[in-house]
Amino acid sequence: MVVAGVSPQTYTFNLLICGLCDLGHLDARELFDKMPEKGCLPNEFSFGILVRGYCRFALANKGVELLDEMKNSRILPNRVVYNTLISSGKTDDAENLVERMREDGLFPDEVTFNARISVLCKAGQVLEASRIFRDMQIDEAVGLPRPNVTTYNLML
Repeated sequence: MVVAGVSPQTYTFNLLICGLCDLGHLDARELFDKMPEKGCLPNEFSFGILVRGYCRFALANKGVELLDEMKNSRILPNRVVYNTLISSGKTDDAENLVERMREDGLFPDEVTFNARISVLCKAGQVLEASRIFRDMQIDEAVGLPRPNVTTYNLML
């Protein structure tokens, strides 16, 4: 690409990073770090792709570290990034991430709540998962999302 005189763009880097992460090559971070010196600033998708890669390989803590990097780069994490981290984390991490999400002005959606319920059930905290499910059924008036098919399947 460079040999042909074509300058890489953020989109190009995102595709390469995604491919590396999908193949389990977490050295994709090195490519991510080289983006600015190639004149391409990472965007929310760049960060999100790397977060997803870390989470797929049980490195959610590295994904959480990227949240701070995003903010330092003046890029706010989006709901997809948070939901990815919440669904792969531990129960305490999930609750902290939901709080951070709210602090960033993002309201948890049904995917967020389903991720929380899933994490709690996997950790054997079925009563807490049931409480969240019940809250979703009761507190729709205060802005909580309604349970959907996925929510009901998680509770089975």
